Amino acid sequence: MVEENKDNPKRVEYIDSDLFVPTNEWDKERFVGVYQCVICTGVVLKPVECSTPSCAMLYCEKCINGLREKKCPNRCGSKVFNQPNRHMKSQLNEFKFKCQNQPRCQEIVPYHSYERHFSECKAD
Repeated sequence: MVEENKDNPKRVEYIDSDLFVPTNEWDKERFVGVYQCVICTGVVLKPVECSTPSCAMLYCEKCINGLREKKCPNRCGSKVFNQPNRHMKSQLNEFKFKCQNQPRCQEIVPYHSYERHFSECKAD
């Protein structure tokens, strides 16, 4: 999904988890169920983490902010969300994804560069 505005003509609002490109089985195991938002089912964008240590689920910031009641949907019911820890962010930034403009664009892009690539992609 793409949102357009005057300041940034193309901005990523959703990355389909089907665009994930695992480099090995370990990547696939780490990604599935951890880096997917259960609200939108996409890859977590601008991730926030439930503050309850036994939960610690990741969600898209936009998805949590869009809930009528801003509380964790994973039964713990916490209303406090933090930035994910450095280790979680580092793992997420290692993952690679196909461009949303495929098949016109065949680029495989790391998560940390995805928004920039998409905003500059000539294949749309």
